[in-house]
Amino acid sequence: MLFFAWLTTLGFASLLLVDYFGAPLDFMTLRDFLHWQQREVVLFTAIIGAGLIASDMEERAILLYFCRPISRWQYLIGKLSIVGFYFFWMILAPALTVLILEVALRPKATIANWSLFLTAIGCSLTYSTIILLTLGLFTLGISALASNRKVACVLWIGFYFLSEVVYLFFTIGTHRYLDEWAQWMQLISYRRNIEIVGDWIFQPWTTTRPPVVDWYYPAAILTLISALSVRIIFKRIQKETS
Repeated sequence: MLFFAWLTTLGFASLLLVDYFGAPLDFMTLRDFLHWQQREVVLFTAIIGAGLIASDMEERAILLYFCRPISRWQYLIGKLSIVGFYFFWMILAPALTVLILEVALRPKATIANWSLFLTAIGCSLTYSTIILLTLGLFTLGISALASNRKVACVLWIGFYFLSEVVYLFFTIGTHRYLDEWAQWMQLISYRRNIEIVGDWIFQPWTTTRPPVVDWYYPAAILTLISALSVRIIFKRIQKETS
C-alpha cells in the first residue's frame, strides 16, 4: 500500500520533469495531489486501521493493556499514532517530496519563494492532520464497534462506500435540475466532507472560485463524527475492562 501511495508521487515527479519548461506547481495542483492521496489510504484504513482495536477485543489483549497504569486517552493516542505513522508516509511525505522536487527543478518558480514554500508546507501539514484525525478516529470508532478484524473491515467499507453511493446518486440525479442543491449533497459523502475542508485550506492561494458549501458545515459534521467515535471507543473499553 505504501508502494501504491508513492507510485502517485513518482507520477507527479515525472510530470514535473516532463513539464520542466511549462507551468510550475501551484497550490491547486498540490491540493488535488493531497485529495488523491487521501483516497488512496482508504484501502489501508479498511484492512489495517479498522482492526486495531477490534483485534485487541477479540484476543482479549485489551486486558493486558489496562492492567498497567495507562489511561484510555493514552491507549487511543497510541492507536492513532500507528495510523498516523502510515498516514505520514502515504500522504504528507509524498506531498513534501513533490514540493522539494519543484524547488529543486525550478529555483525561480513562484512556489519556490520561501514565504509561499513554507505556506505550502503549512497547508499540506494542516490538511494531512485533518485527514489523520477525522479518518483515523472514525476508523478506530468502527473498530471498537466490531467483534473482530473482519467485521470491522466490512463495517468500515460499508459505511464509507455507502455514503459515496448515496452522494453520487443524489448528485447525478439532481445536478441537471438543481445544481446548487446538488452541491449540498456533498455533505452526505464522508470523503467529500474532508475534501471540502481541504479546499478551503488552500483557497486563499488559488485562483478558483470558493466551494459553494462553507467550510464550517463539513467541519461540524466531521467534529461530531470524531467526538462520537471517541465516545464509542471509551464506552467499549469500559465495558471490556470492567
